[in-house]
Amino acid sequence: FHNYQLKKSTFQEQAKSWAILAVAEDILTKAIEQYREVRLPQLIDAAEKYVRILTNNRYLNIYPQEQGEGFIIERNDGIRFVPSELSQATAEQLYVAVRFALANTTERNQSSRFPFIIDDSFVNFDEQRLRNVIHLLREISVTNQILFFTCHDHVAKLFQEEEIIRL
Repeated sequence: FHNYQLKKSTFQEQAKSWAILAVAEDILTKAIEQYREVRLPQLIDAAEKYVRILTNNRYLNIYPQEQGEGFIIERNDGIRFVPSELSQATAEQLYVAVRFALANTTERNQSSRFPFIIDDSFVNFDEQRLRNVIHLLREISVTNQILFFTCHDHVAKLFQEEEIIRL
Protein backbone atom coordinates (compact mmCIF):
# COMPACT_ATOMS: atom_id res chain seq x y z
CA PHE A 1 0.00 0.00 0.00
CA HIS A 2 2.84 2.37 0.84
CA ASN A 3 4.44 1.81 -2.58
CA TYR A 4 1.10 2.55 -4.26
CA GLN A 5 0.72 5.87 -2.36
CA LEU A 6 4.29 6.87 -3.23
CA LYS A 7 3.73 6.21 -6.95
CA LYS A 8 0.37 8.00 -6.83
CA SER A 9 2.01 11.07 -5.23
CA THR A 10 4.83 11.04 -7.79
CA PHE A 11 2.29 10.77 -10.61
CA GLN A 12 0.29 13.71 -9.24
CA GLU A 13 3.42 15.87 -9.01
CA GLN A 14 4.39 14.98 -12.58
CA ALA A 15 0.83 15.67 -13.79
CA LYS A 16 0.92 19.07 -12.08
CA SER A 17 4.29 19.88 -13.70
CA TRP A 18 2.95 18.77 -17.09
CA ALA A 19 -0.15 20.96 -16.67
CA ILE A 20 1.99 24.00 -15.86
CA LEU A 21 4.17 23.39 -18.91
CA ALA A 22 1.11 22.81 -21.13
CA VAL A 23 -0.43 26.12 -20.02
CA ALA A 24 2.89 27.94 -20.52
CA GLU A 25 3.23 26.45 -24.01
CA ASP A 26 -0.32 27.55 -24.87
CA ILE A 27 0.32 31.10 -23.64
CA LEU A 28 3.58 31.30 -25.59
CA THR A 29 1.93 29.95 -28.75
CA LYS A 30 -0.85 32.52 -28.47
CA ALA A 31 1.66 35.32 -27.89
CA ILE A 32 3.63 34.29 -31.00
CA GLU A 33 0.43 34.11 -33.07
CA GLN A 34 -0.65 37.54 -31.80
CA TYR A 35 2.76 38.96 -32.68
CA ARG A 36 2.67 37.46 -36.18
CA GLU A 37 -0.90 38.62 -36.83
CA VAL A 38 -0.83 42.08 -35.20
CA ARG A 39 2.64 43.38 -34.37
CA LEU A 40 4.63 41.94 -37.27
CA PRO A 41 2.45 43.56 -39.97
CA GLN A 42 2.81 46.93 -38.19
CA LEU A 43 6.57 46.42 -37.99
CA ILE A 44 6.83 45.50 -41.66
CA ASP A 45 4.67 48.45 -42.78
CA ALA A 46 6.90 50.89 -40.90
CA ALA A 47 10.11 49.17 -42.06
CA GLU A 48 8.95 49.29 -45.70
CA LYS A 49 8.27 53.02 -45.41
CA TYR A 50 11.72 53.57 -43.91
CA VAL A 51 13.59 51.33 -46.37
CA ARG A 52 11.98 53.18 -49.30
CA ILE A 53 13.31 56.47 -47.92
CA LEU A 54 16.74 55.00 -47.22
CA THR A 55 17.12 53.40 -50.67
CA ASN A 56 15.46 56.11 -52.80
CA ASN A 57 12.67 53.63 -53.62
CA ARG A 58 15.12 51.06 -54.96
CA TYR A 59 13.79 48.53 -52.45
CA LEU A 60 10.05 48.56 -51.80
CA ASN A 61 8.71 45.58 -49.91
CA ILE A 62 9.72 43.43 -46.97
CA TYR A 63 8.29 39.98 -46.31
CA PRO A 64 8.76 37.64 -43.36
CA GLN A 65 10.41 34.40 -44.43
CA GLU A 66 8.01 31.48 -44.65
CA GLN A 67 10.41 29.11 -42.95
CA GLY A 68 12.46 30.20 -39.98
CA GLU A 69 13.30 33.76 -39.06
CA GLY A 70 14.32 36.83 -40.96
CA PHE A 71 13.07 38.83 -43.90
CA ILE A 72 13.05 38.88 -47.66
CA ILE A 73 13.38 42.28 -49.33
CA GLU A 74 12.02 43.08 -52.77
CA ARG A 75 13.74 45.43 -55.19
CA ASN A 76 11.69 47.78 -57.40
CA ASP A 77 12.13 45.39 -60.36
CA GLY A 78 10.40 42.59 -58.41
CA ILE A 79 13.53 40.57 -57.61
CA ARG A 80 13.62 39.36 -54.00
CA PHE A 81 16.67 38.89 -51.80
CA VAL A 82 17.51 37.53 -48.38
CA PRO A 83 19.71 39.99 -46.47
CA SER A 84 22.86 37.90 -47.00
CA GLU A 85 22.48 38.45 -50.77
CA LEU A 86 22.47 42.25 -50.42
CA SER A 87 25.49 44.51 -50.50
CA GLN A 88 26.83 45.40 -47.07
CA ALA A 89 25.49 48.96 -47.36
CA THR A 90 22.00 47.87 -48.44
CA ALA A 91 21.88 45.26 -45.68
CA GLU A 92 22.77 48.01 -43.19
CA GLN A 93 19.95 50.16 -44.59
CA LEU A 94 17.53 47.27 -44.12
CA TYR A 95 18.82 46.78 -40.58
CA VAL A 96 18.35 50.49 -39.79
CA ALA A 97 14.80 50.44 -41.21
CA VAL A 98 13.83 47.38 -39.15
CA ARG A 99 15.47 48.78 -36.00
CA PHE A 100 13.66 52.11 -36.30
CA ALA A 101 10.38 50.36 -37.12
CA LEU A 102 10.79 48.07 -34.14
CA ALA A 103 11.42 51.04 -31.85
CA ASN A 104 8.34 52.86 -33.13
CA THR A 105 5.92 49.93 -33.21
CA THR A 106 6.72 48.39 -29.83
CA GLU A 107 5.78 51.48 -27.85
CA ARG A 108 2.43 50.91 -26.17
CA ASN A 109 1.71 54.56 -25.42
CA GLN A 110 1.97 56.39 -28.74
CA SER A 111 1.35 59.79 -27.08
CA SER A 112 4.55 59.73 -25.01
CA ARG A 113 7.24 58.18 -27.15
CA PHE A 114 10.78 57.44 -26.10
CA PRO A 115 13.62 59.37 -27.74
CA PHE A 116 15.96 57.76 -30.24
CA ILE A 117 19.55 57.91 -29.04
CA ILE A 118 22.05 57.35 -31.84
CA ASP A 119 25.82 57.45 -31.47
CA ASP A 120 27.75 57.70 -34.76
CA SER A 121 25.83 54.82 -36.29
CA PHE A 122 26.09 55.89 -39.94
CA VAL A 123 29.73 56.90 -40.40
CA ASN A 124 30.28 54.09 -42.92
CA PHE A 125 27.43 55.22 -45.20
CA ASP A 126 28.35 56.97 -48.44
CA GLU A 127 27.13 60.55 -48.92
CA GLN A 128 23.79 59.64 -50.56
CA ARG A 129 22.96 56.99 -47.97
CA LEU A 130 23.89 59.41 -45.21
CA ARG A 131 21.62 62.08 -46.70
CA ASN A 132 18.80 59.51 -46.89
CA VAL A 133 19.20 58.49 -43.25
CA ILE A 134 19.23 62.17 -42.17
CA HIS A 135 16.01 62.65 -44.18
CA LEU A 136 14.52 59.65 -42.35
CA LEU A 137 15.64 61.02 -38.98
CA ARG A 138 13.94 64.32 -39.75
CA GLU A 139 10.74 62.45 -40.58
CA ILE A 140 10.92 60.40 -37.39
CA SER A 141 11.65 63.55 -35.37
CA VAL A 142 8.08 64.69 -36.02
CA THR A 143 6.94 62.09 -33.47
CA ASN A 144 10.12 61.22 -31.56
CA GLN A 145 12.89 63.24 -30.04
CA ILE A 146 16.22 62.27 -31.60
CA LEU A 147 19.56 62.63 -29.86
CA PHE A 148 22.21 62.06 -32.51
CA PHE A 149 25.83 62.12 -31.40
CA THR A 150 28.70 62.44 -33.84
CA CYS A 151 32.29 63.57 -33.81
CA HIS A 152 32.50 63.60 -37.61
CA ASP A 153 32.33 67.01 -39.29
CA HIS A 154 31.09 65.59 -42.59
CA VAL A 155 28.06 64.19 -40.73
CA ALA A 156 27.44 67.34 -38.68
CA LYS A 157 27.48 69.46 -41.86
CA LEU A 158 24.30 67.71 -43.01
CA PHE A 159 22.39 69.35 -40.15
CA GLN A 160 21.33 72.98 -39.86
CA GLU A 161 23.22 75.00 -37.27
CA GLU A 162 20.11 75.36 -35.07
CA GLU A 163 19.83 71.56 -34.96
CA ILE A 164 23.33 71.19 -33.49
CA ILE A 165 24.40 71.44 -29.88
CA ARG A 166 28.16 71.28 -29.58
CA LEU A 167 29.40 69.56 -26.45
